[in-house]
Formats: sequence, structure tokens, C-alpha cells
Amino acid sequence: MDEKWLKLLLDSNIKLLLEKIAKKEPTERITPSIDLSVRTKYSIGDEDITLTGLEEVLNKLSEAKILKKKRRGNVIKCYACGSTDVITQYLCPTCGSSNISKNWLVQHLTCGNTFMVEELKLDGITCPKCGRRIPKDDLSIIGGIFACKGCGSRFDAPMLVYSCLSCRNKFTLKELDFAPIYSFEIEESAKEFLEAFGLILDISNQLEKEGYKVDFPGQIVGNSGITHTFPLLITTEKGKIAVEPTFYNKSITPAYYLQLYAKLLDAPSLHLLLLVGNLTEDVKSLIESSKPKNLSVFIVSSAREIIERIKQFIEGLKEVEAK
Repeated sequence: MDEKWLKLLLDSNIKLLLEKIAKKEPTERITPSIDLSVRTKYSIGDEDITLTGLEEVLNKLSEAKILKKKRRGNVIKCYACGSTDVITQYLCPTCGSSNISKNWLVQHLTCGNTFMVEELKLDGITCPKCGRRIPKDDLSIIGGIFACKGCGSRFDAPMLVYSCLSCRNKFTLKELDFAPIYSFEIEESAKEFLEAFGLILDISNQLEKEGYKVDFPGQIVGNSGITHTFPLLITTEKGKIAVEPTFYNKSITPAYYLQLYAKLLDAPSLHLLLLVGNLTEDVKSLIESSKPKNLSVFIVSSAREIIERIKQFIEGLKEVEAK
């Protein structure tokens, strides 16, 4: 697992969001919407995402190339404080009152009568000339006019004034500013990582249910002072065991193995279980020629087998201690 992405999981909010993403289809998007409090909300599929600092988390995952963001539109923001908690007020351009209404000019196509209505009900209007109920396809909307109930003036369009709920600033169209809103989808290059994330999460949860102390991800400081990160770190009475479950890959590369080898040289008290789907001949040769004592390698084919291998290894340590 890419260590740069692995370290992101140390942020609990990032980990919680990825848990939600991992449970969905890889084609699902995280989509924005605006609620009645004028705040941007996000959902994935039909599930709303409630998470502290969600936009910051989404941007971090976008910067890490795990999620791809696409601009979907804009929301109004206050030029004074930057808040998007802005409401639009529709006012009379003559007196500034908000006590305004709109009347509609419509035509009954069958009899040709043109008249004004205060409320536009496309299936509930009766023609004042012929008395017939007008179906939607027999009604033409010609236009509308606004009226102020305060000063009595009539006008084609109201005056728009924007009010910030955060700082109480008021501004007009001239000072209007926008903040972009985005949807997010999984980067193609990150789909394998998310598949691995879901797998390791299931393994971690299962081990914890069985009473093991598991950190996902886990970190340990080597003799050099460098902090090394592993997908799973299990704490036992005999010490710490790091687990690299990489069986979802076709094979680990020589470079990947050498990275693990360097970590083990720097942390000799740590034991590493390397659980892989298969090994190429060049990696096999490398392991045979340089395998440290604190490394165990097993070929596995399922999450269940990974859990059993981990448990067997820990039980083996207990048996050695008992002897």
C-alpha cells in the first residue's frame, strides 16, 4: 500500500470518509447540494455525509489524487467575511419593502380570454369569461407583474438584496461574489487502494472483535528516529507485529520488498508478516538471499486466510514463550 496514502489514514476524519466510500460502488460520486440553511451538504449515493471539516477532508483527498473534483456550479458568498450563509431578499425598488407579491398574466387558449391571477395553479384555474376549468395544456403564461403591498407601486422585477447570516452584511448585485461547489469521484489510479482499504478495514475489525489490539494504520519509531507506517500493527505480550496484507496485488515488486527490508533493519524488535497473493521469481530470489529474522512471508488468497495466519503466528509466539 502506498505509504503516502497510508499516512492519510492517520487522520480519523479521512478514515471515516473512506469507510463510507469503500462500502459503495466505485462509480458512485460524492455530490453537493444546498440545504435550507444555505449550507453546502454532500452525499454519496442516497446517504448524507455528516463529518466535521468535511470540505477540508475532501480537498485533502483530492490533493492526494484519491478523489477527483469537478466543478458543478456556484453559491453566493459574502464579500466581507467569505461566508456562503447568504439569503436573497426580494424588495420593492420604490420603498424597499419586502411585502411584495406577484400576479400572473395568463390566456385561456380555447376562448382567447386574457386575465390576471394571484396564484399560478396549472391544474386549478377557472376561466372568468367562459367558466371552464382550464387544463394545463390549454393555458398560456404570458408574463407577470410584481406589486408592493406597502406603497402600492407595480414593477417588472424586484430589487435583489443579499444578506449574510454570519456577519449581517447586506450587498447588491454589484458586490456579488461566488464560491464554487464541487462533486468528487474516485480517481482511477486510487481504486485498488480503496479496495485494499476496505479489505484491511474488515480484517482489522474482525481481529478487534476477537480481542486483539490493532492499530489501522500503525506506526513505530525505528532506531534511526524515523517513524515507519504499516497497514496493521498488532500489540501482543511478546511485542509488536506489523502486517502487510498485499495479496490483492498480482505481486510485490523488488523495490517494495527493499522498502520493507529497510524498515525491518531500522526496527529489529518488530516482526513483520508479509502476506501476499503470489511472488515473482525475482522477489523470491531477493527474499531468499536477504530475508531478515524478523520477517515471515506467507502466500494467502482471502481475508479469512490472512486472519488465520495472523492468529496462528501469535499463538506460535505464545507456545514458544510457554516452553
